[in-house]
Amino acid sequence: MHPPPSRCSNSRHDGKRERFQHQQRKDQNQNHVSSLRLPIQKHEREILYLLERHQVVIIIGQTGCGKTTQICQYLRKAKWTIPGEKMVCVTQPRRASAQTVAMRVCEEIFASNSSSSSQRCCLGGTVGVSVRFETMKSSETEILFCTDGSLLRELLEDPLLQKYSAVMVDEAHERSLNTDVLLGLLKKVTRKRKELRVIVSSATIDAEAFREFFRAETEELELEEDEEEEEKEKKKKGNDDGKFSSSYDQPAILSVEGRRQHPVRTFYSEEPVANYIKASAECAMNIVRLDLRNNPGDILIFLTGEKEVEECADILEEHLLSERLDREVLVCPFYAGLNNAKQARAFRAPPRNARKIIIATNIAETSVTIEGVSYVVDCGFVKIKAFDCERNSETLQVVRASSSSAKQRAGRAGRVRPGTCFRLYPEKYFASLDKTSAPEIIRADIAGTILQLKALGIDNIAHFDWFEAPPVKHVVVALELLHALGAIDDDAKLTSVVGAKLAELPLEPKLGKALLAGCDYGCANEMLTICSYFSIENTCFLPARGGTTSRNLLDEAKANFAAREGDGITSLNIQRGYAWNDRNRRGFCEENYLNFRTVQRVQSVRAQLKKLLTQRLDCMLIDNNRSNDEDKEKKLESILRAICAGFFSNAATLAPYGGGGSDDGAAKYLTIRNKRTVYVHQSSILYGVSSGLPQVVVYQTAEVNNENKEYIRNVSSVGDLRWFKDVAGHYYTF
Repeated sequence: MHPPPSRCSNSRHDGKRERFQHQQRKDQNQNHVSSLRLPIQKHEREILYLLERHQVVIIIGQTGCGKTTQICQYLRKAKWTIPGEKMVCVTQPRRASAQTVAMRVCEEIFASNSSSSSQRCCLGGTVGVSVRFETMKSSETEILFCTDGSLLRELLEDPLLQKYSAVMVDEAHERSLNTDVLLGLLKKVTRKRKELRVIVSSATIDAEAFREFFRAETEELELEEDEEEEEKEKKKKGNDDGKFSSSYDQPAILSVEGRRQHPVRTFYSEEPVANYIKASAECAMNIVRLDLRNNPGDILIFLTGEKEVEECADILEEHLLSERLDREVLVCPFYAGLNNAKQARAFRAPPRNARKIIIATNIAETSVTIEGVSYVVDCGFVKIKAFDCERNSETLQVVRASSSSAKQRAGRAGRVRPGTCFRLYPEKYFASLDKTSAPEIIRADIAGTILQLKALGIDNIAHFDWFEAPPVKHVVVALELLHALGAIDDDAKLTSVVGAKLAELPLEPKLGKALLAGCDYGCANEMLTICSYFSIENTCFLPARGGTTSRNLLDEAKANFAAREGDGITSLNIQRGYAWNDRNRRGFCEENYLNFRTVQRVQSVRAQLKKLLTQRLDCMLIDNNRSNDEDKEKKLESILRAICAGFFSNAATLAPYGGGGSDDGAAKYLTIRNKRTVYVHQSSILYGVSSGLPQVVVYQTAEVNNENKEYIRNVSSVGDLRWFKDVAGHYYTF
């Protein structure tokens, strides 16, 4: 028999648990106290009054005024929510902001009602969150935070949003593609559901433009009155539309003052910096070396993406290790792909006599508020997705941020005290910046959006009530692609065999078609894995750290999984190794330079896609573990054919001389359709391969660098050009 654990052992663990719970209660109480000081508080009665008198309310409030976290709580206190019956929905343009704000509201509700149990106000209880491939809600949920894309998918099942009493579209000024489409659909829903309230809130939106968009026109009102007269039976059954006044259909505008903004000094670099990642780290280190007592406050660095954030964090960690400072410095990366615990570090106050460096993407611009920042380092760039009709693909591009964005970033330094902003570009560049960023609908691939609209019964895309219509050329290219995928017929109607199923899948159309093709080719299990890995934007391999030795170890780890057929088959090898090491999967990931959280997220995505395929789309999953070499070859061909069926529009052949010619060792290909030169991206398993490269490949996405070189990602081989005739004979002419 083993002796019972000692009392001191128990008390030690109990002490840790008590300290953790004490810190958690302290953070929650601080959140509750700070919420009582927010500028929005004095407008609570006014907001509720306007929602009683108007169906649409537009709220203008500077970042930090409390509109995102408080308005939903006001509605809950005013009994706009009923557990199990009615909820209030708050949309966010980004996954990370939806999760972060949901947790903040959850903590505030718990802190304000200490008599309630902690379980009730954990995420999934009173406050829920719904993002792509991840939903936490229950019958108790009264406030749901979600991405605008998640609510669009919900409209497919519940076109009138019957479970919501109010929908709040937050951060509308960002003008994301999903936000613009959601506004058009909400306008349509409000005509059918008079009791539904819509709140449009933002820091910088053009209020009059939104008022005009939602304003009911006279002809529309007359048509609605005629329809109401024809539906007398519905009125007898309790339709109470008559209780609304004539002003109810006219949107109201409320302006909320922001927090007191302290002055922010702005400094510019004399010349453009050669490397904005290293320059950002050096600027931050110069601030760290200043005396903390005379120069208090944390540092917020704005960079363009996850890779850049992690690279800057590594540089800072190296500098901090090499220098002996008399104070602690915490380096806190902050981006959408980071887990919740690491994101929370960015919001937590640093210990006494310590300084915090937050390295963030533009998510920290307006979506979330990080307290205690006195210094901002602005690289001046932002990474965006842009659809290129010539390339017929969506590419990632690093472009100059707008002047509005630059002002938002600088404003983060003046919340608690006078602040300082360092812009890593000359002052003359600022004057030439665009005032605002172009709306995403102007530059995005809208194939998925059109597919969703058609699934909602909106066949005439031209007559849809767009807040801002997409370019005609983009619509034509999107319709051409959907027709090639078999999602729409010759009359641009949604097809039942492919189109309706594609609309059910939370994947881009090309990736969704590859998954459905897997069902047809008898390799649905394998395609579930490949599509799950391809749906995660971040590579599952960790970046090399620590110089040449680290890079060599990373290359060795990649070689363990590498497949000459490309990234799709490589992801199957990774999944196989992960599944076999079920006793110590974290250790397996660490040994093989795999990002454990990314691989875990892939498993979650795969489980949800599997559920969709089997329960909603009637796809049979066959486990075939036969070891016959001939069967393996047939299975491999089926998998590659399925990938080709989805991404045939992104096809390329190996360039002359074995694909050589790039300075960085990337193989060179020529696209089939318009003979563009493209290079294999460094995230691909085929990067750096000098011999035995596939003659024909398809790829998922492309990225254009500052030199206008196009790099292709998630590359897979095509066994024979004749495959294209089978899957897309109408798309190519050979």
